[in-house]
Amino acid sequence: MSFRSGLFGEACLELSIGQKFTRAYHPQTNGKAEQFIQSALREWAYGHAYANSDQRREALPVWNHFHS
Repeated sequence: MSFRSGLFGEACLELSIGQKFTRAYHPQTNGKAEQFIQSALREWAYGHAYANSDQRREALPVWNHFHS
């Protein structure tokens, strides 16, 4: 059974973000999502020293532009 959040879907629409879903029981696509998350943690979230959470949040769109 797949899980889809209506609230998250509404937020994506409001922000003009395209939502992508992985197929259930399909490790190839789920692996891509997991790899993206690991890269984000390694390179964006903890890859640089930020003075505060606002700086980290401001850096996300730049990182995401080059890695998505």
